[in-house]
Amino acid sequence: LCADALPQTKLSRDICEAVDCPAYTIYYSDSQKDFYNIKANDLDVVVNRTQLFDTVLGIPKLVVDDKINEQQYKGHLQGMVKQRDLEDEHIFRYVKVKDDHLLHATGYAVLASRIFGDSSNHLAMPTIETTVI
Repeated sequence: LCADALPQTKLSRDICEAVDCPAYTIYYSDSQKDFYNIKANDLDVVVNRTQLFDTVLGIPKLVVDDKINEQQYKGHLQGMVKQRDLEDEHIFRYVKVKDDHLLHATGYAVLASRIFGDSSNHLAMPTIETTVI
């Protein structure tokens, strides 16, 4: 399980401690070189935000549960745009332009799959009936 650490860090940690599976609180970084690093406390993970969203948006086909509103999901995947940094033209950052919650949630699922052993870009969502986006 990967849970966003901000803005409710205590709540995120409480959730991670309460579940009966490995769980981490996640912090974003734009300056980190590695895709992710598990911190020494073994509770927190810092992930390169740009690399995470590049990975999510580079997945050629996402299979999601048919209970998810397809248009809303697609809208959230388009909720951020990649822009050149104003101070350093070699750096790009994702900037929020509309609702993006499901983009972040998909990013956490990708990150969990990387941390717990699936290094491919295959992201399997548990489902029986599916819609391909």
